Amino acid sequence: MAGQTLSAPEFRPSSHLREATAPVIGAQRLLSVTMLGPLAVHDAGGNSVLPRVRKTRAVLAILALAAPHSVARANIIALLWSRRDPPQAQGSLRQAIHELRLALGSSANLLWIEGTQLALSHNDLQVDARQILLATPAQPDPLALWRGEMLSDLFGLDPAFDRWLGERRQDLWQRVRAIGEMILAEACEPKAATMAAERLLVIDPAHEGAWRTLIRCHIERGDRVAAIGTYERCRAALSAQCQVGPSTETTALVATLRAPPAMPAAVPRLYDAAAGGHRRPIGSSRIRLGVAALRGNVASETAELAAGLTEELIVALSRFRWLGCIPCGADPTAHDVDFLLEGMVQRSGDKLRVLLRLLDMRSGGQVVWAERFDPEITDIFTLQDQLGGAAAARLEPRLWLWEGERSGAHGAQPRTAQDLLRLAVPALHRLDREGFLAAGRLLDQSVALDPENAAAHAWAAQWYVFCVGQRWAVDEAASMQRAHDLAERAIRLDPQDARALTLAGHVRGFIYHRPEEALRLHERAILANPNLPLSWCLSGLANTYNGDRAEAIRQFRHAQTLSPQDPLAYFFEMGLAGPYLLNGDFATSVQVGQRAIALNSGFSSTYKTHLAALGHLGHTRAAAETRATLLALEPGFTIEEALRRSPITEPAARALYADGLRLGGLV
Repeated sequence: MAGQTLSAPEFRPSSHLREATAPVIGAQRLLSVTMLGPLAVHDAGGNSVLPRVRKTRAVLAILALAAPHSVARANIIALLWSRRDPPQAQGSLRQAIHELRLALGSSANLLWIEGTQLALSHNDLQVDARQILLATPAQPDPLALWRGEMLSDLFGLDPAFDRWLGERRQDLWQRVRAIGEMILAEACEPKAATMAAERLLVIDPAHEGAWRTLIRCHIERGDRVAAIGTYERCRAALSAQCQVGPSTETTALVATLRAPPAMPAAVPRLYDAAAGGHRRPIGSSRIRLGVAALRGNVASETAELAAGLTEELIVALSRFRWLGCIPCGADPTAHDVDFLLEGMVQRSGDKLRVLLRLLDMRSGGQVVWAERFDPEITDIFTLQDQLGGAAAARLEPRLWLWEGERSGAHGAQPRTAQDLLRLAVPALHRLDREGFLAAGRLLDQSVALDPENAAAHAWAAQWYVFCVGQRWAVDEAASMQRAHDLAERAIRLDPQDARALTLAGHVRGFIYHRPEEALRLHERAILANPNLPLSWCLSGLANTYNGDRAEAIRQFRHAQTLSPQDPLAYFFEMGLAGPYLLNGDFATSVQVGQRAIALNSGFSSTYKTHLAALGHLGHTRAAAETRATLLALEPGFTIEEALRRSPITEPAARALYADGLRLGGLV
């Protein structure tokens, strides 16, 4: 959306900011901006200089998050005055700038205005939302800055600003949580582990791994009462935050305390909570993906863009929960990683080129993926956001395919749940029946071997959904229930797993015909990871079912833009054909359906929409060929069956679909 240009890199301090800030956490600056919780602004003397008008406060917050980079006036207007006429909006911004100067008083010289750009100088500026990201295992104190939801008093100013703020809050929370997990993972003593777990629980009260660490610390000290009390607090927090109970691992741990015998001599490993609420430690299930600093030419502007894009890539890729992203700086050889992402940024006049490549470090640096981007030069934040998101969306499915190909090529018997998962995913995408059914067995084994792995549950849920859609399920009702159970379990294991969230939504929309519920889960999935194309596609399907066909088309198109050569490209095209059909644009629906069939001729759902569109156009011969293929894939398929399975809610749309199938020769 226009105006949403302040992307995630604004939360990651640049190197010069780290050097300037790290030694002086808590020191008084010329201007101190507190964003965690309600906005507060103080000058060097500790006096409040908070502007009176809320939108003026929002302007200050936007500039403080972007500092030291500038922000275009047009972008601020798009966020805060999106529903006003341009002249009126421009006047409102001018008034806000005047009020901001007056409020800042002696600190107003930090406000920089030149032409269409606004900025705050980073010199003598202290922003807690940036400082908190300086926390490390050696210096964990900045985590104490967490005071809850960022800018909690500024919601409701404008729909565009609310969306922007929601994304910024989610991103900051995820990054601070990840830092807390890293600090907890490296805590070596019970006292340090206790402090790290308590800090993490302030940030995420439902972090079950942190709760388990506290319980185990109490066990090591021999305090059974405190351990059981902590378990009860854990249970209450999980119920309040996630509407779930503790995992079997946590319950089993406490069950040993309530047993009559003395405390067991050997307690399980103390600090297993680093990688998320219910997840395994990073090393056991995550791919270690190193991101090297992108190279830029000597021009300072290009070097700055390269640095910002490196940070954006780290943010975008870290949202894929199965990847452990490791910033490698200028010396990637100093890090033990499975893969390394590297590249360069080139500029010639008004032309920009970004080259990226992914190397498999386990096979001597073999190039796994490479892509070139030639974007238009726009606002630097928009550019970084678009490039980072597109690169992450295209790289992630390639990683899954490569891991599956590599595991299969070695011919070794899979030893772990993750081995089984990586072998299964490529076959799931191809949708060849024999390979697909074999992939289902691998996924079931993976879930059984590692019942705490959210990714395995999410992929298994996707398998069962496709199995029902293809009518390959031996027991359709049981498979539908299994898809539901796996998706819901995946969310419980990792509430931030976008694949789990969107598949849980698709189960509700496609299988149980409740598209409004589905849309809420798809929205959560997109917020958790806006770079997962599947979430946009499944949200597009839910909008098609629910009657918002314009939004459905936009979401399908966005999924295709994110990942033009996605392994599920045929699925995206199949979905896109639907809203065109229901809009009465039968010719476009046929064109899209032809592309879907060319990409995967074995996906039966495509032929249903395609047949209806051909029927309405009166293309008798093409309809007969399509009908024959559909009935070969789904013998006995009828119009009655089509309507029973269709989640489309509008009576007129259902009638149009049925009429098209009838005109296409289906009975």
